[in-house]
Amino acid sequence: MTSGELFVDEEHPPVTRPTETAKGRMPANQRGDVSWKSYSDQWNANHGTLLMCFAAGVFLVGVAVLAYQQNRFREPSFPSAAAIEQATQAEATVLSTQPEFVLRVVGAADSAGEIRVAIYADEEDFNVPEAADWKQSLVVAPNGISEFRIALSELPAEFAIAAYHDMNSTGKLDRNALGIPTERYGFSNAARGTVGPPSFENAAIALPEADSVIELKIW
Repeated sequence: MTSGELFVDEEHPPVTRPTETAKGRMPANQRGDVSWKSYSDQWNANHGTLLMCFAAGVFLVGVAVLAYQQNRFREPSFPSAAAIEQATQAEATVLSTQPEFVLRVVGAADSAGEIRVAIYADEEDFNVPEAADWKQSLVVAPNGISEFRIALSELPAEFAIAAYHDMNSTGKLDRNALGIPTERYGFSNAARGTVGPPSFENAAIALPEADSVIELKIW
């Protein structure tokens, strides 16, 4: 080796240290991979998007709560058990000398409890239990069908019928915390409201002929 040559140990080459980046960070490897910077930039960009989505979600939930409070579900109302005349199946099927029609209520969940029926003569009294023109309660038959015989003379030319299955015999239509009924109910004309009982107009039917049968389904 001459005096102008440097000694190089071939078995132990010198270790070169990676240089620092402009911001003082070290690259991930000796090739200068700085992909961590792109990941960091993506995180920063997405972080703002996530915050915006979260704020929008909170806003929508608030709007939904306010809408619910303003348009709270109004459950159908029925006369209490104490205000309804209780009839037996035999009494309900006895033929009278007056012209009658048969109201057949179908769709009971089982044979427990009673079917409670209320009939309203006009829109003003509709869904007001105390104002029902005719009301009666009947034990559910084993086949889940209850039939009421109703004198035509007791009803106006147009009326609406409301019925429900009082499964636990509490005398009222049970509902959950949101006000939605948990027992089966229904109206004449198969009318159904969106966030409460239907209108009288949708549920109203004309006075039927004598000995005819009107079927009302509850669900």
